[in-house]
Amino acid sequence: MTYSEVLTELYSDELSRIINILNKSIYALSIDKEEEDIFVVHTGFVFKTHKKTPIEILYDFNFERIIRQPRKENFSSNIPLINGLLVKGEGQYFGSFYPYILFDIDYKNNGKFRYVEICNPRQYFQKSNIAEIEVKGFDGEFLKSINIIGGKEILVFPFQKRFSEEIFCEGNHFSKNLSRDECSNSRDYQIKNDHPNYEHWLRQEYGDDADTAFWNNE
Repeated sequence: MTYSEVLTELYSDELSRIINILNKSIYALSIDKEEEDIFVVHTGFVFKTHKKTPIEILYDFNFERIIRQPRKENFSSNIPLINGLLVKGEGQYFGSFYPYILFDIDYKNNGKFRYVEICNPRQYFQKSNIAEIEVKGFDGEFLKSINIIGGKEILVFPFQKRFSEEIFCEGNHFSKNLSRDECSNSRDYQIKNDHPNYEHWLRQEYGDDADTAFWNNE
């Protein structure tokens, strides 16, 4: 998938589309950050799993692949949450960054892109809602969006998105995090339709959390 396609889904606010992207992602630990020819940027997107673990999404232009890794929130991360920010591998993860941001990508012109240097990038560590970014050598000296040219229109994306809904994660699989009521409704549906393996389904869905599921606490 192209960067444009990934951003379109992640910033759509539709859970099913976001989950589809997450299920196409690979874990950062599986990438050889020193030997592989990679060019990785941040998407500015972060969410929390059902276990409250923040996960951030990156994108590798050279291999057109989606990367995920845990993120230290509460402003203790080593990377500002900025869409288009160039990041680099450090240790097991992409734990550092270059002070440059991609701001204009033209898929009509063989994916040609432009990037600019950020002024004092560390000032954005403590910002939870970035509306503009101060850059060097740019008209007006502030960027207000990421622009992608493709097809008949210019797509405009913000610098970051903290998705508010928790997403269930089991290994490499992501799905909607069902509430207790939704679980009960699913159980009623299974019983009504003579599917006796509902508890087995829940255990598959909840994995390590199966012992704390409602059927063990009633």
